[in-house]
Amino acid sequence: MDTKEKIGYTPLEKIKKKPLSKITIQEIAKEAQVSKQTFYNYFEDKEALIQYIYVHFIIPDFDETVFPVSFFQSYLRSLKQMKKYGSFMK
Repeated sequence: MDTKEKIGYTPLEKIKKKPLSKITIQEIAKEAQVSKQTFYNYFEDKEALIQYIYVHFIIPDFDETVFPVSFFQSYLRSLKQMKKYGSFMK
C-alpha cells in the first residue's frame, strides 16, 4: 500500500470509533504514521481526502473510460462498498 492509500484508509478505520467531523488531520497523519506535512503533500485538506476516499475506495469502478461496458458489475461492487463503508458515507 502506498502512502496516499495508507492515509486514505485511515479515516475508514477511525470512523468506527469517532465521527468523521471529529477526526483531525493530525490524528489521520499520526495513525497513518506520516507527518502532517506528508498529509498536505498528498491532500489540500480533509475535504480533498474525503473525495479521494469516495472515488478510490467506495466507487472505484465508476470510470467513464469503461462505461457502459461493465456497468452492472461496477454498480454491484459500488453498492457493496457503500454498504461496507456506510458509516463513512453518513
